[in-house]
Amino acid sequence: MPKAILIVFPMLSALVAADQAEGLDLINGTEIRVYTNNISAIRGATCALVILDEWRLLCRRRQHQRQLRGKSILPQFPSLATLQGMLVGISTPYKKSGLLYEKFAKHYGRNDPDVLVIQAPSLKLNPTLDAGFIAEQLELDPEANGAEWNATWRSDIGSLVDPAVVQKLVAHGRHELPPMHRAVYTAFTDPSGGSADSFTLSICHREKDVAIVDLIREVRPPFSPENVVEEIFADPETIPLCLSLWRQICRTLARRTICEARHQV
Repeated sequence: MPKAILIVFPMLSALVAADQAEGLDLINGTEIRVYTNNISAIRGATCALVILDEWRLLCRRRQHQRQLRGKSILPQFPSLATLQGMLVGISTPYKKSGLLYEKFAKHYGRNDPDVLVIQAPSLKLNPTLDAGFIAEQLELDPEANGAEWNATWRSDIGSLVDPAVVQKLVAHGRHELPPMHRAVYTAFTDPSGGSADSFTLSICHREKDVAIVDLIREVRPPFSPENVVEEIFADPETIPLCLSLWRQICRTLARRTICEARHQV
């Protein structure tokens, strides 16, 4: 498509010096290139403009990709530094998670001189589209086609809890609460082997019918699980108790697994 735009119109085709496999060379020394998503594609280049198409597909949070999250756009920033170039991300919205949604939630509707986020339906950006056809598509599948034609975030897929709901409950600027003597605390941990997933810890308590999260900890991979456990249970006096509880849980799970296996036999 970029080649066709420059070649078809005589006023623009006069600027083309050479037709390359991955783009065009212009007579003013500018090179236009189209690459697939690759971390090293433009590393070392000097760019005046970088356009990322379908940004939502570049940084999906798959289990085996979490360590690469966001790295597909990292090489773009050094390449834009010399000419103070512009980075443009174009995408259809998807679920309310991932790097694209994080950027949207952080910058949309904010008075930021460096970042501009535009969210608009296709008909507003391109009035030549068939409004009747779009209305028919929206009726067939409001969620999927709403994202495609109206640039709305999908609510039928995503996390267990809507991130927008979580954000409304967050006390911004407060990282944790100090311990209280009369509170009854509950702790939950989601361990990890240290290669792919994060090791997380949460401590909370209840005040009447309100659950309050007092502390959240996350250790991102790579890490040693042993070191993380030592860091979490830093008080030497609590280590024997914690180990005893872990052993009791492991024995219970082992008995349950054996019983389930016997029933299956």
